[in-house]
Amino acid sequence: MPETYSVTIDTISEIHALPDSWGPETLRIFLELADMDDVSQLQDGDLLDMAIMMLQDLGNQKGGELVLEAIFAESMRPGVRQNLIDDLEEQEPWSDIAEIAHQRGVFDAVILLQQAFPNRYGTPDAASLQLTVTAQRDSGAANMIDPKPDWLVRMIAAGLSERETLIRLYGAELLSGNFEDAQHILWHQEQISSDGKTSTYHVILAKQWIGSMGRGDAFTVSI
Repeated sequence: MPETYSVTIDTISEIHALPDSWGPETLRIFLELADMDDVSQLQDGDLLDMAIMMLQDLGNQKGGELVLEAIFAESMRPGVRQNLIDDLEEQEPWSDIAEIAHQRGVFDAVILLQQAFPNRYGTPDAASLQLTVTAQRDSGAANMIDPKPDWLVRMIAAGLSERETLIRLYGAELLSGNFEDAQHILWHQEQISSDGKTSTYHVILAKQWIGSMGRGDAFTVSI
């Protein structure tokens, strides 16, 4: 029997970076790919400034290739990375990537490249949502503990019209069954609070997925 939930969008805001983008490990990978000497001797707090300076020395073309290599490694072929460089200068280039699993990485690439070349790359924008979900029955509360990405995406999708991109692309997957791409649609998720049958979550995703959704929207979901 499907469980029914009420959902309220508490806040929607625009953010320009992700909580776990460009940590020390990834920055060191980039600097090593750029053949910087003594990377292991650098303090974590110095890595970002060094990466930006190295990018500026390399230029956006070569530097951009290394940024993509640091992010994707073998999961993206060298030829694909090279062809992607110029596209990164477009508005919201991650939204044009057909491979959903690569969209988050492209967003990460623009974050760093924009800091090195602010006149060439636009400021990346993503949507940060806080939503509160209440189960209408006690049996539905179990699904709210450490939910899977597909459950949260279905919560959000229930507040969208049929015209929105998420519904048009994933209509069947949103109804039932396996929804593998949900883990790539949500770039960040965390449970902020939980009190019995009510939980509040914070998620980050590309703006393309939320369409015209707004603060204060309230709706019900049966899944």
